[in-house]
Amino acid sequence: MKYFAIFIPLVIITTLAEYGETNPKPDFAVPARMTGVGSGVLPGTSGNVVQNTNRVLAVLAQFQSITESLYGLQTPELYRLATGFRVVLDSLVESGSPIFQALSNAARLSTGNITTVFDGIRRSINAMVALDELHHAVINGTQLLLGSEGVQNISIVLDQLVRNVADLSIVLDEIEPAIVDIQRLGRPTQTQVDSVYPQGGIRKLNGILLDYVNIGTSTVPQINAVVNRIRLMDGFIARLDSVTGAMRTTLNGTMAAVNESILSGVQQRLQNALRATNTNFNSTVTLVTRKLKLFFLDDVRAIRQGARNATATLTTRLTNVTELVDEVSNRSRVTVGDGSAADWVMNRTNGVIMDLAWRTALSVTSAVPRADTCFARFNYEFDKVPRLI
Repeated sequence: MKYFAIFIPLVIITTLAEYGETNPKPDFAVPARMTGVGSGVLPGTSGNVVQNTNRVLAVLAQFQSITESLYGLQTPELYRLATGFRVVLDSLVESGSPIFQALSNAARLSTGNITTVFDGIRRSINAMVALDELHHAVINGTQLLLGSEGVQNISIVLDQLVRNVADLSIVLDEIEPAIVDIQRLGRPTQTQVDSVYPQGGIRKLNGILLDYVNIGTSTVPQINAVVNRIRLMDGFIARLDSVTGAMRTTLNGTMAAVNESILSGVQQRLQNALRATNTNFNSTVTLVTRKLKLFFLDDVRAIRQGARNATATLTTRLTNVTELVDEVSNRSRVTVGDGSAADWVMNRTNGVIMDLAWRTALSVTSAVPRADTCFARFNYEFDKVPRLI
C-alpha cells in the first residue's frame, strides 16, 4: 500500500510530462506555453507580446495626455491653428489603441479561432494605414503654427509609425499558419508545441512592438515641446488681450471722468463768471446813476437835462445787458469731444502690438532659431507699450 501511494504521483507526473501542464499558460489560443507571447522572453529580445503591447499602449496614453491640454487654449485663433495637430495625434491614439489592445488580448487567449482574431486586428491595421494620407494632409496644414521643420519632423514620425503597423500585419500572416497547426494537434505536448512554434515570427513581432515603443518614446519630448510652446504663447496672447482690455476700460473711465469734470467745472465756472459780470455791471451803473441824480437839481438847465438823459440811457442799457448776459449764461454749454481720437490711437496701438505679438508667438511655436530667447527677454515689453501710449 505504501509503494502504491508513491506510485500514483509518479504516474500523474509522467502523464503531465507527456500531455503538458494541466493548467497551461495560454498563448494565442493555444493551450500550451509559447515563450515570448504571454510570458517568458526569447533570447536576444526584450519582453514578450503582452509586455510590449502594454508598453505601446502606455506611449499612446502619453500622446493623449500631452495633447489634452490643447483643448483648454484660451485664444480662439491659436485653438483653431492647433486643431489639426491635435486631431492627428488623437487619431493616432484612437486608431492605434484597438490594434495593440486586441493583440494583447489575443496573446492571453486560451481557446478560440485565431484566424478570426487576427482578421479583426488586420482590419484595424488597414483602417489606420488608410488614415495615413489624411494625417499627412492635416499636418501639412499646420505649417503656420509648426513651421516647415516641425511639419517635416511630425511627417517623418507618421511615416515610421504607419510602416511599423503595416509590418504587424505581415508578421501576423507569418505566424498564423503555425498557430493553426498547433491547434489541430488537439492536446499537444510542450515538445510538440516547441517543434511547430513560430519562434522567428514571435521574435519579429516583439521587435516591431519595441520599434513602435522606441519611435513613440523618442517622439514624446518633441510633442511635449510643441504643446508647451503653444500653451506658452496662448498665455502670452491672452495676457496681452487682458492688458489691452484693461487699457480700454481705463481710457473709457478717464474720458467719462474728464467729461464730468468739464461739465461740472468749466461750464459752471463760465456761468458763474457771466453772472458775476452782470452783478459788477449792475453795481457800476447803479453807482453812476446815483451820482448823476445829484445833477437833477442843478441851476443850469442843460446839465439837468443831460443828467436825466444819461440816467435814462444807462438804465435802459443796464436792462438790456443784464438780460443778454443772463440769456448767454443760461444757454452756455461746453461741448466735450466724443473720445474718437483717443479711441483711434488706442485701436491703432493695440492693432500694432497684437500683430507683432502674433508674429512673435508663431515664431516661437514654429521653433524659429533664437525666437524663444527673444521672447523670454522682451515679452513683457509688449505690456508696457499700451500703458505708455
